[in-house]
Amino acid sequence: MKTHLLIAIRYVRRREKEARAQCGTSSWLLRNVPAWARYQYLAIPPLLRGNLCGFYVPSNGLPASKGQITRAELSDAGVEEKRLHPGISKNGYLRIRRVFRLLVKLPWLIIMSRRLSKKANYSKNDIGIVLATLVFERILDRNPNLIPVVNSDLSPAQVLLACAAQSKGRPSIWWQDDYHYSEAVPFKTAAGAILNRNGLGALTARNPGALAFRRIGSTAVSGPRDAPSFPAIIQSVGVAVNGLFSGSDTELATLAQIRRVFGDAIVELRLHPTSSLATLSLPDGVKFAPLDESVENFASRMHIVFCGNSAIQYKMVLAGTPVVHTPKLDPLKYDVYRYVDRNLVFGSEHVTAATADESIKFYASAEFKKRIEDDFKSQFDFDAFPLSDIKKLISGEAV
Repeated sequence: MKTHLLIAIRYVRRREKEARAQCGTSSWLLRNVPAWARYQYLAIPPLLRGNLCGFYVPSNGLPASKGQITRAELSDAGVEEKRLHPGISKNGYLRIRRVFRLLVKLPWLIIMSRRLSKKANYSKNDIGIVLATLVFERILDRNPNLIPVVNSDLSPAQVLLACAAQSKGRPSIWWQDDYHYSEAVPFKTAAGAILNRNGLGALTARNPGALAFRRIGSTAVSGPRDAPSFPAIIQSVGVAVNGLFSGSDTELATLAQIRRVFGDAIVELRLHPTSSLATLSLPDGVKFAPLDESVENFASRMHIVFCGNSAIQYKMVLAGTPVVHTPKLDPLKYDVYRYVDRNLVFGSEHVTAATADESIKFYASAEFKKRIEDDFKSQFDFDAFPLSDIKKLISGEAV
């Protein structure tokens, strides 16, 4: 089997195993839908019309989604809007046509999957991965001047797209979105848009010749502000959750407890941009933050923010917003990203009346200020091209 397909199969198998270990079988999706089918919808219909030139940035169209943020930052870096292709149209007719194409092709995919699984020692999931990768290869064949941009979330669909580019000898761009990301990028890539040294190491571990571009815009950091501090009376409390927040009884009980601790304060829940829980019934005194609000605006309005396992907790601390990492806001283990373990974010396994006072002492200490400044200096001092040079990859100019 070709190397790029082995990379895709191994990566998706691992992601599936990790998801089951972290979430058990509480997720309906994990219990009932094969792994490949959960992201296959991104690959089955011809994603884009042929002969497009520019960057393909997968996006669900939501204003605060990572895909839209990536598009906005590339636009700010001087990439023309006509060179940014999301792959999803807001046109209702085109959406209907995509669904129709999916229904037409689904029986063929099922038949091919069964035939291949009988001839080789691969599971149905593995066959689905192979088929999805082949479809992505066809998309790239129809668009020889299209460069995929792969977010560091590395969802299976994006990894398959990158592996398809690798098989065709086509460049792709790895886009670092999370400060904590340090694992080697699992596929070959020509370039990366980098936030810090963690990302630079992840990019070059298996791609030593890859071009590194320094990210700009709202998600990059200019430097830590003074240690976070609280007002005399806390009036606005934020809760930021990741995409695994499901509105379970345990998670809602945690929201209710935060509301009880802070009395009359307004508690706002910021959902992950891909969440579909905007109509969820919340505990009394808890409301949703605006769905299209950026992380920066949300954090600037809050006197304190409670976070589960989300990369934005570190970002908000660097911006000067007091953050408390607490469990039971997602199904993951406590402090998966080790921000609390490294003493960069205050953590509390139980939300009590003393939590705010304890976090005040933590962020006000001289030791914290030195730690956060040292971490910033060690992570954000690296050599890279300005992001404005990334558009040269489209034209083939030397960077």
